[in-house]
Amino acid sequence: GVRGLLVDLDRYPKDHVGVIAAACRVTNEKVTDDAVSFDAIGQADTNAVVSLLLPKAPKAVTVDGKALEAGAFDFNAGVLRVRVPNRAETVGVSISR
Repeated sequence: GVRGLLVDLDRYPKDHVGVIAAACRVTNEKVTDDAVSFDAIGQADTNAVVSLLLPKAPKAVTVDGKALEAGAFDFNAGVLRVRVPNRAETVGVSISR
């Protein structure tokens, strides 16, 4: 089946930057002027989608230091959605802004 999650974006301050929803466990989130980074872990052989609020489209998205293909993320109306395969081990995700 298909699952969905609704998030009220109005509950966040207009200048909020960072993760707002995830289909995996997100830890160690760090937000700087240049990047947003976090660790993700999930059930192996499933797909994770992480949604973040950003003021503009990212310059690059990497997972464990490797660039994601353009089709693995999209940015629309201040929301970045990143799609990565879940693994039962921690992966590092970084978004350059």
